Amino acid sequence: MRDLDSYTREDIEKLEKLIQLDDLIRVINYRVETVQRGPEKWKCFCPIHQEKVFRSLVIDVVRRTFRCSFTQCKGHRGGSLLDFYRLATGKGESETVKFWSERLKFPISPKAEEASAKEEETVPLVEPKPVQLAEYDDAKVKDLFERDAALERLEEAEEQGLSAEADLGIQIVEPEPAAAVEEPVDVLIEEPAAAAGAAVSPPSPQTPDQFVLEVKQRLAQGSLEAAEPLLEEALRRHRDHPELLHTRALLLQKKGEPEGAVHTLQHLLELYCRMHVPEGSLRAARQLLEIKPHDLQAYDAMVEAHLERHESDQAVRFLREAAAQCMRSERLEEALERLERILEIVPGDTRAAEDRIKVLCALNRTAQAVAAQIELAKLYVGKELAGKATAILEKAVEIDPQSREAHAALADLYLARGMQEQAVGQMQRLSELLLAADEMEEAIRLYQRVLKLEPKQTEVRNRLALLYRHAGEMEAALEEYFQIARIYREREMLGRAVRVYKNILKLVPDHLQARRMLMETLIDKDDASGAVEEALRLADALCSAGQESEAEEALVQALKWGAATETVQRRLIALYTRTRRMARALEQPEPPLQLLEARQAKEAVRRC
Repeated sequence: MRDLDSYTREDIEKLEKLIQLDDLIRVINYRVETVQRGPEKWKCFCPIHQEKVFRSLVIDVVRRTFRCSFTQCKGHRGGSLLDFYRLATGKGESETVKFWSERLKFPISPKAEEASAKEEETVPLVEPKPVQLAEYDDAKVKDLFERDAALERLEEAEEQGLSAEADLGIQIVEPEPAAAVEEPVDVLIEEPAAAAGAAVSPPSPQTPDQFVLEVKQRLAQGSLEAAEPLLEEALRRHRDHPELLHTRALLLQKKGEPEGAVHTLQHLLELYCRMHVPEGSLRAARQLLEIKPHDLQAYDAMVEAHLERHESDQAVRFLREAAAQCMRSERLEEALERLERILEIVPGDTRAAEDRIKVLCALNRTAQAVAAQIELAKLYVGKELAGKATAILEKAVEIDPQSREAHAALADLYLARGMQEQAVGQMQRLSELLLAADEMEEAIRLYQRVLKLEPKQTEVRNRLALLYRHAGEMEAALEEYFQIARIYREREMLGRAVRVYKNILKLVPDHLQARRMLMETLIDKDDASGAVEEALRLADALCSAGQESEAEEALVQALKWGAATETVQRRLIALYTRTRRMARALEQPEPPLQLLEARQAKEAVRRC
């Protein structure tokens, strides 16, 4: 942002120094939680081109500059922090300066044209300093420049009438007469004459490319001893030049020093990563893998290079190879880190998810492994692979039998696949876990959910009734028991229905509906004596409740069953007598009187 002519450069620099990186990131507000903060560099998803795949933007904390590695991004050329804000928000230069000036409370105003014009008038002209010649390796060129300067001073002295030797200190040497030549040659710098019989040596290399070419020629000739000092000289002159480092690694490899070559290439990878040159990183990484297969630093460099080139498939491939190498060498933490990186790039990668589960199990991170299995099962369900999802969740339950999340997910999957029996089994285990955790309400809701799907699940209803009893909801428990008995009667399992009704009466002895249903069930079961006994108990309960008409109805119905007739008739007579219905009472005693007379029970006859 150096093209703001309306502001002084000093003011802009002061304003930039006041900007805090955290404040800048918060103001731009693009995926703030994903910023990777390092001591020297910060990496983040580029807000300029709305990056979502990898962190292509790097902020240099020391230099307070930024650069995006994506070549099509406006921030690829980099710039200052003010440039970063301007490109990320789309604001103009003046707006950017005004915003940060107000935010940081740093007053800054444009330069006045008149003031600048006045400064131009008052600034005195300064005589320029003489330009110093750069040092050249070629001595002839240096002598040429010195000779031209001396001649210029000599010409100035002649114009002023000064003595060159006395006043200027210039020694003038008269040249000897030159030999006549047939054709003059226009040469600026004469090459020194070669000694008699000596071979002319080629010019020494100066640029890195010339050094690389010369070293490779010597390597091709097999002259390693001659190539090494030349390469060291090149590296002294051009330290950390990438092409020279590549050549040095090649030289060390040919010399049989793989460790030195590996060290050089690793250093070269670090340079390429800092410079954000993905093509160079790929080249150095391939060269390193040729020397040291399965080198993790090379794999990681290739991953980052492919991501910078937006080649996520290749990045995932090398991440997978690196993770596999870490797993083989039992470097589980590093393997886990790379597998999670794959899932960050490709969230639906089931292969990486399965490998991650294996690593978590090997690290004894049971809870994380179960959670990962549940997520993987969801991926398989989304891909309509219910069988694989079921196997994954069954494995999760096996790993951690106490995991309520795994049981719940497996029960849901069983229900979705129509496997009601297995679903009920999982829900029962889940309810036990919920009860152990004193989460009774969750267990009740779970059973109610099952019964909506399978209303005739008697075992589930029985467990739900027990939960209601534990919760103190007796009416709801009795309702579930009645439903169970009704289901048993529909299935003609009368013995079980009788037991259910008797259990109800144990809980509530005076429950009239349970007595009546038990009496009817015994009749359906052809148990007349049992039915009569229940009818008598029902009549007693009804009389106690003041329902004499219902008691009479029950006793009259019991007379039809032909069991314990005498007892039933006595109860009827007693009922009629208590309700002062003597006419009805006199209709009843004839059969009992005849029976009593036959037994010669005079006192009983008299009472009757």
